[in-house]
Amino acid sequence: MVVAGSTTTTTTTTTRAVARTRGSPAWFCRGQEPGSSRSRPHRASGRPVEEVSTGGHFQEARATLARRAGQALVATAACAAAFFGAGNPAELNSALAVSGGRNGNNSTPISNSDFSGQNLTESDFTKTIMKQCNFDGANLRGVSLFAAFAEGSTFRKANLSFADLEQGNFEDSDFTDAVLEGAQVSAARFERAVIENSDWTDVVLRKDVQQFLCKKPSAKGTNPVTGADTRESLMC
Repeated sequence: MVVAGSTTTTTTTTTRAVARTRGSPAWFCRGQEPGSSRSRPHRASGRPVEEVSTGGHFQEARATLARRAGQALVATAACAAAFFGAGNPAELNSALAVSGGRNGNNSTPISNSDFSGQNLTESDFTKTIMKQCNFDGANLRGVSLFAAFAEGSTFRKANLSFADLEQGNFEDSDFTDAVLEGAQVSAARFERAVIENSDWTDVVLRKDVQQFLCKKPSAKGTNPVTGADTRESLMC
């Protein structure tokens, strides 16, 4: 993990503070704290560590250190699980398995499904295989279709405003009368896609993708919902 400069300074300072407070392995093994000229008493016998180390207590001290180190590792794993949203450390690997999207629906293909007219704002189609699906008139506002494979699907009159279509494959798809206002469309593919009467106002897309869409014969018309001119919304 790359750690910012300010965070590194804070971590280093904290580590040094702990070292000053708790001491280092060197003085622990000797039984003396920094600045102290006397031996630290052993907890069990009350005698200095030097007197009891040869009697097996030194091995006990080493075992205690090892046990505490193990506890620290468990605590670190628990913190990592909480950070990534897993309920417990055992769920950490599954939490890290999906990149992008909220639920990671990337393992169940839904090709040829009919979602027409449905409210899908709580759905997540990240990396989903969804070829030839029907999303006509569906509400997909703010939904993630990141890296979705939606070849041949139809989005006629669909609301895709503020949706994430980045890196998606929308070849042969139909966006007639669709609203994509404010959507993320960078690096998406639209070969042979129909975009007549669609609204692309404030859409985030690469220059080459924008030029490609403007050259389409279907890049024309006015959106029936927003009244936006397709070519003007694409800034052709």
